[in-house]
Amino acid sequence: MIDQVLTRCGIDTNNLKVEMELNSIEAIKNAVQAGLGAAFVSVAAIEKELEMELLHRFRIEGVVVQRILSVIVNPNCYRSKAAEAFSREILPGLAAVSPGISMSPL
Repeated sequence: MIDQVLTRCGIDTNNLKVEMELNSIEAIKNAVQAGLGAAFVSVAAIEKELEMELLHRFRIEGVVVQRILSVIVNPNCYRSKAAEAFSREILPGLAAVSPGISMSPL
């Protein structure tokens, strides 16, 4: 996904030296903190580290990464009143104010 975004923004990803790919955010954060390189991660995943100044964030001008997130539920399981209220009250409001949010099932 990052390769596609960078390429679309005119950045040649062949110039990037990819040494490793890790499968967890914690492993990525630990590798960067150990000085093994830089990484692309969600800002939400590193809020604590940014606050504690363990990691620093750099923006790449003109590069915006958008992701599709889904709320998933098991239709065969009981949903709490809080979960029902979230689905009924919060999700439609998010869809109304945020372009690209869809309330339809896939």
